[in-house]
Amino acid sequence: MADIFERKADVQTRRKAAEMEISRLVHEIIEVDKKVRFYLADRSRNPHPRHLDLIEKIQRYRIDPSISNRQLETLLENLQWKIFYYQQSWRQMWENAETGARKKQPHSPDAATRTAVKETAQTVAEKDAGTRRSQYSIDHLWDIQQEKLKAAGAAAVETKSAFSQRIAQEYKELISNRRNGQEVVLTFDPVEKKCRLNLKDK
Repeated sequence: MADIFERKADVQTRRKAAEMEISRLVHEIIEVDKKVRFYLADRSRNPHPRHLDLIEKIQRYRIDPSISNRQLETLLENLQWKIFYYQQSWRQMWENAETGARKKQPHSPDAATRTAVKETAQTVAEKDAGTRRSQYSIDHLWDIQQEKLKAAGAAAVETKSAFSQRIAQEYKELISNRRNGQEVVLTFDPVEKKCRLNLKDK
């Protein structure tokens, strides 16, 4: 009997630790967002935000199946949608900063050429990394839908390609209608047997 209580207490402790880690990552997103803005405003005085490392870290984060429950799954889904949203925002800010920098280039052909080559290489690197991570996000969401379908004992109703296109369209529409204080979350529709994106107040 004592062993049972100890195991339950251990599970609760580990669940609490997972909640705290997810909460810490949420705060880290906000801090990295500030670092991205500072860095793009003045690269000579501010360190690189290493935002791509954070994106990958969160997208790879998993909850131990032995302690997983609905609450933790919801917290993780919300966290990964938050980083997905910020990923798009950071990419756009980066591209805007690069465009602004090119407009301010000196008229000297040699200097302009050197600067353009350097910036183009950096932009391509950022875009390539972003594309890989974006694809990873879609892969992860697809996996979530497959898990939900399996749990519901239902068969897949769409291909991965159709899923990717639908999710991208839903995300685009929600972002354009999103109000302050709202975030995009993933939910499973048991009737349509599909995961859908929705807006939720923070």
